Amino acid sequence: HAFIVPIRNKVNHELLPGVTIGDMGAKVGNDQIDNGFLIFKNMRVPYDNMCDRFSSINEKGEFTSPIENPDKRFAYCLGALTGGRITLVNSSNNMLINALTIATRFTHVRRQFGAPNQPETVLIEYPLVQSRLIPYFAFSFAMAFGNAEISNYWNDNQDKIFDEKNHRLAEIHALSSSLKAWTTWTTQRGLQECREMCGGLGYSAYNRLGSLREDHDVNCTWEGDNNVLLQQTGKFLLDCLRKLSKGKKLPFQSAQFLNVAFNADELQSELSGESKWAKGGKNLQEAFQIRANYWAHELAKAVMEETQKVGDPLLAWNNVQVPYVKKASFAFIELYMYNEFAATIKTFKQ
Repeated sequence: HAFIVPIRNKVNHELLPGVTIGDMGAKVGNDQIDNGFLIFKNMRVPYDNMCDRFSSINEKGEFTSPIENPDKRFAYCLGALTGGRITLVNSSNNMLINALTIATRFTHVRRQFGAPNQPETVLIEYPLVQSRLIPYFAFSFAMAFGNAEISNYWNDNQDKIFDEKNHRLAEIHALSSSLKAWTTWTTQRGLQECREMCGGLGYSAYNRLGSLREDHDVNCTWEGDNNVLLQQTGKFLLDCLRKLSKGKKLPFQSAQFLNVAFNADELQSELSGESKWAKGGKNLQEAFQIRANYWAHELAKAVMEETQKVGDPLLAWNNVQVPYVKKASFAFIELYMYNEFAATIKTFKQ
């Protein structure tokens, strides 16, 4: 529940009795941002300072809320964090682009080894260097295309964020949660790769690679720890499968790939040996769909079996998170990102 708590005297701006504040001190990165702590002791908050859009306490001391389901009520309170996660994806991409620019320039001018009696070869000519650098460029484009679409979803639905009948919010939450985790973890690895690619000079503070890496690091934990966010997406997939098993249609475009009759065993022979999946186009999209279906069903199967075993749904969920939740959530968001990447490429002129 949110409250507006006064901490300073309105006349002289001194701290009010019962309030203690202080600076958090130096951090690993982002020292340009001040972070502090706030402690309350026997602090009394006026009744009128209670923010009561979702729930309130009446004069009789009774708790009231127009939203009966406590889980939904809590979700609405945290709904604003979705916009923050979308912003973090853009921030991560910008930092990765900066690092890729620095590393690319370095690999085009730095020479190392070569054929006898010949000028040394610039690093970018080595396939090993290309294999370390180019995939992160592709990732950066995919990140930009996919997040742009989620941003549009969010902007179109912000005025409906508290509408219980708006099903798109659950989809946006699942997409932004897994995209934030997928993006920030991959960006962190990319920043480290760029630092290593520049060798000893990459360890110099003058090139900004170190500061980019350290400033970005916190993106993996604020606005929701990545491991926890993936649980949100995992539960979304389970809910989708549950609805499909009851004969209901899904209102979520990103989950249309789910097939309640999916059977991995029937696909084994088709996927083994020489296959069509590496030929791109629709075949590649189908491969992504199969993988996303497989891990969603494996997660559902694991939860069901573990629940029957231990009897406690919460304990069962905690027991099966490794590896099913991360696998299912990443397969889901990577399918989504592939679809958005392919759709955006088609809009480009030849």
